Amino acid sequence: MVDALELFLGLTRNGITIVTLTDQRVYSRASLRADQTQLIISIVVMSRAHEESALKSKRVSDAWAAKRQRAADDKQAMTARCPGWLELVGGPKSGEYREITKHVEIVQKMFADTIAGLGRRSIQAKLNADEVPTWGTGKKKGQYWHDSYIAKILSNPATFGRYVPRGKLAGGSDATAEAAIDGYFPAIIDEETFWAAQVASKARGFGKGTPGRRKNLLSGLVRCEACGSNMIFIDKMVRGGGHKLRCGRAHASAGCDHRTMYDYKKVELAVVFGLGQRRKALIDAATDRQSQAQAALSAAQARREAIERQLDNLIQLVQASGGGSRLGKQVQALEAELEAAETEAAKLDRAYRQSRPADIDEAAAGLKVVYDSLNADPDDLAVRAAFQQRLKLLVAHVVLGPTGFVATHSDGSTSRTSFAGPRR
Repeated sequence: MVDALELFLGLTRNGITIVTLTDQRVYSRASLRADQTQLIISIVVMSRAHEESALKSKRVSDAWAAKRQRAADDKQAMTARCPGWLELVGGPKSGEYREITKHVEIVQKMFADTIAGLGRRSIQAKLNADEVPTWGTGKKKGQYWHDSYIAKILSNPATFGRYVPRGKLAGGSDATAEAAIDGYFPAIIDEETFWAAQVASKARGFGKGTPGRRKNLLSGLVRCEACGSNMIFIDKMVRGGGHKLRCGRAHASAGCDHRTMYDYKKVELAVVFGLGQRRKALIDAATDRQSQAQAALSAAQARREAIERQLDNLIQLVQASGGGSRLGKQVQALEAELEAAETEAAKLDRAYRQSRPADIDEAAAGLKVVYDSLNADPDDLAVRAAFQQRLKLLVAHVVLGPTGFVATHSDGSTSRTSFAGPRR
């Protein structure tokens, strides 16, 4: 109310006439000087309006708090709005959320493809190519799947049944308003699958690169010998010599003089077959105990980070609202959940370290078989993704220079391959 009064006086002081509809009065600098009771009247009106607004706001806030409490205690539906793979049968208070079978199958396939190594744009392309119907506003004629919506689905905890209330903090920022409610929605995947998909998406990096006919299978692995930055993939087309690798900093004239372009296909072949007798050892070990332990550890770490973010948001809400026993209990519950998640992550970290083979150079095959399949059908996204996943389990990074490259394997060993790199 004080802020409104300061604004009111500031406007009249600058020669602006104010007309109010509530009490149907006209206020100006001249009228306030002539009759100071007008100022008292305006203060009373503003005070009453402020009190009414605050009361309405509190009633709405209390009503939603009661709804959230019933949702937490009884899993009662708060509104008819729900994720696109669900529908509310019956009204709020008495109804329940049920699965839409066809939509659920689409979402489950998205998660399976993501964990298998496909990116959201590859999933988008496949859905649109197969003319899979969209839902919601996208069901209009001419609409199609968008990669941004696929990303939204993949990051939505409602898929494993969790509802995360949202709200406005002080300053208008949108953040988690209350502790999450597990079991609010029907779970269409388990929580482990959800976190495994988050890890797969994070490792691949959403939005990085555009998949062409033959994707850069060495993406993120090859570094410049001169400056250590990533080598980028350049399509020079057939007349320009095909696909090339070049230092990203040199290409952007950002401080590296290593401007040599390397024949991508030649480097790819050398990396794959240069693994030699290590192929079987590395691939079998990675796809057995170590890869499983690492996947479990990564999922636990992702879950811990999500709880940390949720706890931070809730603490901000407590500070902005002045506290309260209910919010305090939710903070305590989240802190206990975070402690349990940290204990689980530490346990899985120990299991991962113990799962590393003593001699990873002794196992057997797989990479060449997948690579041959890829050459037979370069457009097979699933095979391409499987190859990249296996290769990244085998090779930590490759340092490329004019005389050849040094590959550092996942067990820390290295191998050198020499060749004459094509010049610009």
